[in-house]
Amino acid sequence: MSKNKPYRFVLYVLLEIVRHVILILPRLVGYFLADVIGYTASLVLPKEQAKIKKNLRETLGSELTTAELNCVAPKIFINLAKTAVDVFQFPKLSPKRIEQLVPYCEGIENLEMAAKQSHGVIGLSAHIGNWELVAAFVMNLFPDRMVAVIARKIYYEPFDKVLVSLRKYGRFGTIYRDGGLRQIISVLKKNGIIGIVPDQDVEKLDSIFVDFLGRPAWTPTAPAKISLATGSWIVPMFMIHEKNHYRMYIEKPILPIENMPKEEAIHRMTEQWSAAVEKFVRRYPDQWAWMHNRWKTQEKPEEIKSLERIS
Repeated sequence: MSKNKPYRFVLYVLLEIVRHVILILPRLVGYFLADVIGYTASLVLPKEQAKIKKNLRETLGSELTTAELNCVAPKIFINLAKTAVDVFQFPKLSPKRIEQLVPYCEGIENLEMAAKQSHGVIGLSAHIGNWELVAAFVMNLFPDRMVAVIARKIYYEPFDKVLVSLRKYGRFGTIYRDGGLRQIISVLKKNGIIGIVPDQDVEKLDSIFVDFLGRPAWTPTAPAKISLATGSWIVPMFMIHEKNHYRMYIEKPILPIENMPKEEAIHRMTEQWSAAVEKFVRRYPDQWAWMHNRWKTQEKPEEIKSLERIS
């Protein structure tokens, strides 16, 4: 069956109308619309609401009251809508506007230290807050560096072209994860910065099981493998919504582990960056994409035994 189904064209036209309307509106008016659209989406998408609540109950159920749990889902949709507003307004981006959007940054010294190593940097984020703005912020800090993000090509090409064009306004490029290894290595060899958002269970990616929010999660090994192959440091970084602006958090670098077997090093480094993501998901549960089935891949007995040997 063709991927270019008629309803996708209709959605694309609607998206373009919304995008251009948002672009000409003042940002706070766009945020008001995001409040309305996000809350409405939480009501008219019961299946997504159910996924969110199921994942929350199974992971943070003991930490959230019923009232808190019921409040999280609408906030997730609202925060996603606000993220979309700011991404749609990327054509307005300038160094000054980025400073206004992100007036606070904690841990900038961690990124500066990693950037001095001359092996490039792997900037690792998650589907939390505004992950697209992370790359624009980093590009603003290092305007002379090459910055590109690893991304999956969106199934409907017109959607993909829109997102790629918006990233260009942030002055960072897009490298498709399918067949993009040479480009990734090239950017890092030039002491550039590669952005990666690997916090999802993706069937076709090389992955291993590590603990995430108290449950074994099928987790991509690409960040660790690229780090070991290039000597690049992994720097976890997260762009978090705070009222009408953002706060950027940059965590301590994860260094390539060279004094243990490769398989064990990959497992240890994957655990480290996954723990960094978990820290912020626990702190800001209403800003992570809980509708994704993060634990859809289940462990098999032989895989559990293999993990026990590594640990």
